[in-house]
Amino acid sequence: MKTHLSYIIAVGMFLMAVVTSCNKEKDDEKVMTMTTNASGVTINLAGTGSAIVNWGDGSESDTLMLNATFRHIYSEKNTHTIRKYGDGITGLDCSNIQLTNLDVSKNVVLTQLICRDNQLTVLDVSKNTSLELLGCSNNFLKKLDVRKNKVLVGLSCDKNQITSLDLSNNTVLWFAECQYNQFTDKALDALFGTLHSNSILGITKAIVIQNNPGAATCNPSIAVDKGWTVY
Repeated sequence: MKTHLSYIIAVGMFLMAVVTSCNKEKDDEKVMTMTTNASGVTINLAGTGSAIVNWGDGSESDTLMLNATFRHIYSEKNTHTIRKYGDGITGLDCSNIQLTNLDVSKNVVLTQLICRDNQLTVLDVSKNTSLELLGCSNNFLKKLDVRKNKVLVGLSCDKNQITSLDLSNNTVLWFAECQYNQFTDKALDALFGTLHSNSILGITKAIVIQNNPGAATCNPSIAVDKGWTVY
């Protein structure tokens, strides 16, 4: 009888462990994380339903309805990692909150990402194949790869340290801000060469390149011949 009871308890504990593991894996499949040094943060989340946000300071997680602005103040200025869970998150604006890291690789339904005015050195959007708008201006990015973001229509990557950019797979893109980076004239000519020549009904395609080292000596006609206006 004692042996039988021990067996039942062991099986029960095993099943609980499996359920906990499955729940954790399910949560991990949809989590977005960001690391901040700010004393307080403001985040905008868009989409359907709600999201759970763990602010990374030991406080209770908040369950938040989407399509709203959320604020959190930390009791002390330190490094905090924020974790957000939600199946329906399609938009994230986390601008100007001193981010040093941002991981959105597990949110494949994300269509808009705005992370301007932070301290990011790396940004991986290769898994965000639904992304339509990306704003990552005024960070410390040296590289940006948007080749997997084939439905991207708007890109703002100005005021970084980017030296090259390939837009050859972005065949519905119509606006790109690339000013205040480190493009040489050859790099800008190469960038122009990757722009598509598709017509987009009712829209003027534009690319902004001012205040790059090669802006004055590049060949804008490469882009103009494809229907782009070069600023």
